[in-house]
Amino acid sequence: MSQMDMDRTENDRTKRRFMEYARMQMVGVAFLNHEQQACIIKDGLTNFNLSFEECLGCLAAAVESSETMLSSEIERLVRRQVKEQARGGSLSKRQFNKGTKLYRQLSRASVTTREARKRVKSMMIAEAIRPRRAGIFFIPLPLSRRWYDKV
Repeated sequence: MSQMDMDRTENDRTKRRFMEYARMQMVGVAFLNHEQQACIIKDGLTNFNLSFEECLGCLAAAVESSETMLSSEIERLVRRQVKEQARGGSLSKRQFNKGTKLYRQLSRASVTTREARKRVKSMMIAEAIRPRRAGIFFIPLPLSRRWYDKV
């Protein structure tokens, strides 16, 4: 066996060890938030001597094989739903609550409703989506965005 083949086999072995380490970190976790993900990648860089791209690839493979989701994936799915629901650049309270419910479902209820509401609101701010006014239409009072301000 040549030196290059031995190095490749050792690198494959290291990647498998890191993938098992990442799976072990995900046991009992519904989703990995950004801090947990960064910590696992940092361990891969320092303890396993892998490159950043190798760490990301192994982490993605470990996530795919387990029943865990990355918070970035959850946010991408919820952001897409919120953008689709926003007609004319505004989102109603009902649609906002649907986004919050989806966030909680994807995270397997490991995020509180309050935290999910905050995250959906920050997505709305990032995407420049305004809250739609709500209220009873037949009462001659101005409709408000109080539901949004409470988040």
